[in-house]
Amino acid sequence: MSASSLAIAGTSGGPCAECEHLDCISTRQTAQQRCRACHKPIGYDSPFYSEPGAKIHADCLESEIAKKLKAGLPLSDTKFLTVEETAEMLRVEPATVRNWVSQEAIPFRKAGARTLFLLAEVLAWTLPETRKPRPRALR
Repeated sequence: MSASSLAIAGTSGGPCAECEHLDCISTRQTAQQRCRACHKPIGYDSPFYSEPGAKIHADCLESEIAKKLKAGLPLSDTKFLTVEETAEMLRVEPATVRNWVSQEAIPFRKAGARTLFLLAEVLAWTLPETRKPRPRALR
């Protein structure tokens, strides 16, 4: 096989960006998952974020945030926090927050190896069940 016929890393038939295997199973499985916003396959070439139980294209997430900003929602609703910032806000140790992430007990997102938290989701997560807003039916 000539060098010019080799696939590019992270593309179909190309080496996995993480483990260097050619078209490894995890790369194919990720590429076949659907974006939670646009419902198109994540694919091999698009940057994406990992959320608990879902993936979202970076462009789709940025579009969602832009829509929230245009709708007049305060910036605090779209602010991302690190593990350390979240721990400080909740008055717990960073290790506790990491444990909650591993148990999928707290809402979080993954950006590559970084774990991020959307401030509005963390604040909603802290509310007791009796005070959480219920979805309203359309009339």
